[in-house]
Amino acid sequence: MSIPYPQHWWLVASFLVVGVMAIIAYGVLEPANITVLLEIHKPNPNGALIGRLMQRFIATAGITGCMQVATLIIMSRITTW
Repeated sequence: MSIPYPQHWWLVASFLVVGVMAIIAYGVLEPANITVLLEIHKPNPNGALIGRLMQRFIATAGITGCMQVATLIIMSRITTW
């Protein structure tokens, strides 16, 4: 016996949002942090490189924050079936 979910696409949307957040975290945020850390420990760090990486980090962190709000909205929709 299976019980169909009334709005299955909300579950699919939550999986997609969380998957994209994970890809952003592991593909952009973490490599930027590691690169900045390694660059800072050099005897002569490249400030322009660090600045570019931090701008990219801030932009993607903002996108991830918006996606977290989307996750909250989706999860609240799921609980009100």
